[in-house]
Amino acid sequence: MLIDDLKSLDHPTSQERLIISYILKHPDGVSSMTSQSLADATLTSAATITRLCKKLGLSGFSEFREQFTVEYSISAEGLLAQLNKPLINNRVSSTDIMNLLPRYYSRVIYETSKHLVPADVASASELLGKASVVDLYGSGINYALMQQFAFQLETANKVASVHDAANVHMIECLTSQSGHVALVASHTGKNRSMIEAAGMLAKRGIPVIGISADSSSEFAKASTVHLRIFTTPTLDKLSLVTYPLSIGYVLDLLYTSLLPSRMATMFGQNSQVFYGEETVHRQ
Repeated sequence: MLIDDLKSLDHPTSQERLIISYILKHPDGVSSMTSQSLADATLTSAATITRLCKKLGLSGFSEFREQFTVEYSISAEGLLAQLNKPLINNRVSSTDIMNLLPRYYSRVIYETSKHLVPADVASASELLGKASVVDLYGSGINYALMQQFAFQLETANKVASVHDAANVHMIECLTSQSGHVALVASHTGKNRSMIEAAGMLAKRGIPVIGISADSSSEFAKASTVHLRIFTTPTLDKLSLVTYPLSIGYVLDLLYTSLLPSRMATMFGQNSQVFYGEETVHRQ
């Protein structure tokens, strides 16, 4: 996407940096601008803007504006902007929101997948695969999400327990040979109770899989493996939609990685009754 290309452009000039910075800060305004109005807003020139567009493989600003507008409209940020506006308008119909939400879901999951480092996901999956017990930590909405993940882990033949704060008495009994692995979730990575839990577990030699939106936080540094999620920058109207989608995708990814070794025993004949399927008897 052009937004990604702008962020990763090699060796931009000082004027190009001004243009890129302005576009990234005001993406919803690009559709109504000309190369001259953008030049005026950034104290550069229309010729500089044309050169920047050609660096991006485009013929000029008109093509850039057209492509950027389309891409922004389906990006997580663009969809968030569209959704926030109708949500404060009493005249919006439920059909309008129904049409926007599926695209927003898809975009949030896509953005989350881009934030993840494949090697880190593989390391986290390996830790869970070898664990005899998985200790899950989360407060608030994370506690509810961890309870759901605990159920998934149990279907994958893993013993799981959920905690909303550092379980001091249990942690002090653990050693690196205990077979325990911890998964700790924090939306921003700034939750003190989760930072404390991750730190205590790490000191006892327990591998910690940390999940948050900030890979440079104290919380992330206390984790053995940190998985960075996508989330909205502020606690806006849709943060309770965005965050569960993002972390839910990561948890489903980890759960699915455990399934290959469990498929034969998970979905046997008894499962047919659970899913409402009739058992076929051979004559």
